[in-house]
Amino acid sequence: ECVVPAHGSDGEAYLGIRHHAVGTIRDIRQAKAMWSGKLHRGMLSSSGHWGQFLLKQVAGAFAHKDVPSRLFVTSGSLWALDGTTLVPLSYPPLHMHHGNAWFRTKNNPHHKTDYHEDYRRFAEAPSITMRSLLGSSADVYCQNRSDHCTWSSLPDGHGELIDAARQFFWHSWILDSGYADSCPESLTSVQAGISVVVEFALRILAKPARPMQDVFFHAYGVVFGGDPMNPKASTGGGGTGLYVAQPGVQLVEHRTIQLPKAGYFVNQWVGTLDGGMFTHGHPSHIDVVLLIDGGADRVGLSDNKFRRSRNDHGEALPIILNSTESGLSRTTWPQWKMKAWILSHVVNGKDAVAQIPQLGGSSIGELQRQLDEFWISKSKEAERTAKLLCVKVGNSINDGCMDYDRRMDAYLPPGGDCSWSWPEHSQLTIICFNAQRPFLVNHHCQLNMALAIPH
Repeated sequence: ECVVPAHGSDGEAYLGIRHHAVGTIRDIRQAKAMWSGKLHRGMLSSSGHWGQFLLKQVAGAFAHKDVPSRLFVTSGSLWALDGTTLVPLSYPPLHMHHGNAWFRTKNNPHHKTDYHEDYRRFAEAPSITMRSLLGSSADVYCQNRSDHCTWSSLPDGHGELIDAARQFFWHSWILDSGYADSCPESLTSVQAGISVVVEFALRILAKPARPMQDVFFHAYGVVFGGDPMNPKASTGGGGTGLYVAQPGVQLVEHRTIQLPKAGYFVNQWVGTLDGGMFTHGHPSHIDVVLLIDGGADRVGLSDNKFRRSRNDHGEALPIILNSTESGLSRTTWPQWKMKAWILSHVVNGKDAVAQIPQLGGSSIGELQRQLDEFWISKSKEAERTAKLLCVKVGNSINDGCMDYDRRMDAYLPPGGDCSWSWPEHSQLTIICFNAQRPFLVNHHCQLNMALAIPH
């Protein structure tokens, strides 16, 4: 572990780095690697106080009376590296499902951060969990950059506010969970001998050169969990945003976020479309995600039009498409018709389909024809007020054994904004379409938000 100066135009800062060896890829898949934590069938969970060491090192750079009480995390990474070359590991060969780390105080052990009142409504809203800058998952990874997109960096003048009394904890690293069961031959491959270290790296701005805007991180899950074909069934997902698609079933799920305060999304990866409105899920099982300025009733998804069943949490469950039965959370409409219905309600829907054929995939022709029909009838009813902000499309790669998630491709529709700024009392609707699979899939569809509310 080390702490080195990392000063910049934004002020006096320090970079802290720590590596934890977790054995070889083979060890991980056989659940033999053990270090200050627990590893079971590829799942690694641990916690520690390394961040306290880092903060003490930063504080030690100042005279005692000058130790700052307000610090800002401006960039960082949490990822698995090749233990020999220290290059970020892609997957294949390694599937790093997720890793999370955060700062918290001794007086607040159950929350990752102490939000001030402006953010408390977000923190206490249903299906919202708190994150930090150091939160990574399989769908963060992309194959077209040397750092694999694993380094998060906030724009100049922005940072995650912490204080010198905080401790740093990490938890829930899941590496290659279940892979050995699906692909036993992977245990004998040359790549299985690669040693693995998990790297924590973060830059702390101790003396800003100018006033800073603090950034808050939330993970907004679309639904607590459930199966629209069996509302009483438990997924075991708790508040993690899991819901079930049975074999061969296509669903559409949606949720509207209330935004009482004016604010904006902050880009976590400079120069990308998906850095502010980063949609977390399993892209190998996701078809399309739509992010819309406006409530569900403004995009044709009111409860009167599509009534939904509810799970034991009282959460409205996804809608089954192509259903041969009637009832709650069911429609006979195919996926392309539901997309056309929604897009006929947004001002830039027709332009979006014309520019982004990935919205329809192999059914783009049917989508365009149905959209034209809906567009005419909708134009006679009322003025369109909702707007399509950003489009995400599922992405994956198969190594001959199983699918590996990649960061979802992001598309900017005409008139859209993937780093949206909103006025007070706004609404943001997330709509998720799953990809049809011949096996049961537990889905995520959540918005991992990095947001700022101006002081």
